[in-house]
Amino acid sequence: MNSRRPLFRRAPRVASDPPSRWLLVPCLLACGLAGTLAAGGDESPGSAQGVIRSRVNLIEVDVVVTDSRGVLVRGLTATDFEILEDSRPVEVLAFGAVDTPERSSFGATAPADLSGASRSNNADGRDGGIFVIVLGNFELPMFPRVKRAVLALTDRPGPSDQVAMLSVAGLSAYQVDFTAGKQRIARAMNTPMRSGAQDHVILDVLQGFQAAAARANVALYAISPRYAFALDEMVLAESAEHRARQLSQVRDVEAGLQTMTASAGGWALVRSNLLEAGIDRLLAESRSYYTIGYRTLAPDDGRFHRISVAVRRPDGVVRARSGYMAPKPSAHRPSAPAALDRLIGAPIQSPGLDMRVVATPLPWRSRDGTAVLILTEVSGTALESAGGLELKAVALDMRGRLRASDGLAVRLETLPGGENRWVRLASNLRLAPGRWQLRIAARRLDGGAEGSAFLEVEVPDPSRELVLGGLVLTTADRAGVLGADRIPPEMPSVPVAARELPTGLALRGALPLRVGSRHQSATVRVTRSLIGPDGTREDLGVLDCPARDFIDGGVVEAPLPVNLESGPYRLHIAVAVGRVVASRELSFYVH
Repeated sequence: MNSRRPLFRRAPRVASDPPSRWLLVPCLLACGLAGTLAAGGDESPGSAQGVIRSRVNLIEVDVVVTDSRGVLVRGLTATDFEILEDSRPVEVLAFGAVDTPERSSFGATAPADLSGASRSNNADGRDGGIFVIVLGNFELPMFPRVKRAVLALTDRPGPSDQVAMLSVAGLSAYQVDFTAGKQRIARAMNTPMRSGAQDHVILDVLQGFQAAAARANVALYAISPRYAFALDEMVLAESAEHRARQLSQVRDVEAGLQTMTASAGGWALVRSNLLEAGIDRLLAESRSYYTIGYRTLAPDDGRFHRISVAVRRPDGVVRARSGYMAPKPSAHRPSAPAALDRLIGAPIQSPGLDMRVVATPLPWRSRDGTAVLILTEVSGTALESAGGLELKAVALDMRGRLRASDGLAVRLETLPGGENRWVRLASNLRLAPGRWQLRIAARRLDGGAEGSAFLEVEVPDPSRELVLGGLVLTTADRAGVLGADRIPPEMPSVPVAARELPTGLALRGALPLRVGSRHQSATVRVTRSLIGPDGTREDLGVLDCPARDFIDGGVVEAPLPVNLESGPYRLHIAVAVGRVVASRELSFYVH
């Protein structure tokens, strides 16, 4: 299923914005998906909504044009199009052509992060696409085909693209927040999805779902995982009559998917074994399309207004959404949420105020949860004349419930100079073991630029015999770090959020850890090494420390050579106590 960018933005999208895709992989679609998209069309201020606004009245339509053979047509101009609203011609006020390079090979997934820490940069994905995979419920025999569809899509986007996944059944194993690294989605698909709702359930959803798509300016794509030649095998029935009825329901669902996606500017792939070809086609269309904007004269009447787009080309085939749902007239609107809460509540992180974040669990003995230290770096250039900065960090469980928060507002008398123009802020959240979503939002106190960064962190179980936190690069000096009181005194240095670093910095690797009390009389051996750009491993020394120093938690460090040559590096730290061995590895780049 496919949606364009306006679902996630609070202002009309311009032609230079990257495309976004919602891919629905439905064989059995549970109720609730319509509600998911309906939230995207909420007209309250601060909600994720489309470009339909009573005070703006600018309508945007994304248009895919192919020839009669299905080949994408490029190079068209505004004069090549004719657009009608409710059968009346309208004037095109904005036009743009999006044409970005396609990825041609599978298997481009980046290597897994083995550091145990989590990082985010809200500049990532600014020039990329947005892909959301929505999973229905499937009979277990079809799951391998579903997995193929998901992995085929996640292997293809580039490094700046953002991918998320959700399950309409609310299964937490398949809930993955937006990420540029696709490993979590690949891991989620290692768990087969069990059987769920019956086919006829989807028919009850289509009407509301289609209306929600029109209201939120969403174009939909659907891929059914059934093999064309195996439809009978997918239907289990007690009698011939029952089988005929179920087969009829399957065909009704497929016809409904085709109708729904066509009216929303997409298409449905059903009864086909050419699944990868369908993914290729979806990705090609996400890289090459036209965006047309016009001003509507229709009132805010809460009604559906039909859009018709034609191209002045004999063999041109146009695909665009069939219309939009105007907002209902309202005498008043709810008050907007606070700026930081609005940023945190958005579906995707927001660029604008450049931010980079690193979060590392500190698995030390504590009654109120494991401390997760968050170091946020905000562009000092974007804070010129701001007067101050406001920041908020929150933790959500994997069902989206708020469990912890930390915030600070600071005055900025001076800003860093030279090349290192980044303001550094520390936050601290106490969290139970498990996976968490962290959302950090910041804004200038003068109401200017604002931004947010989202990431996920795995908090380890502190009761194990040997528990490692996240391996991070750090600097020794806390001077200039805002909120430095959030950094526990046991943490001797300050994490660095950047992964690309200039040569000449005095850096060290820091790895928090904790040893179980049964090893109190043992020795902790720490082996440290650095793998350089040419693959050569440099020994950074072995430490033998009393285990009792780590019963309540501690940190081992690995000072790095100062004048590293340009190129990629990997810092590896292995820890052994008794027969228990664990390790972390951190990748970074020096230039």
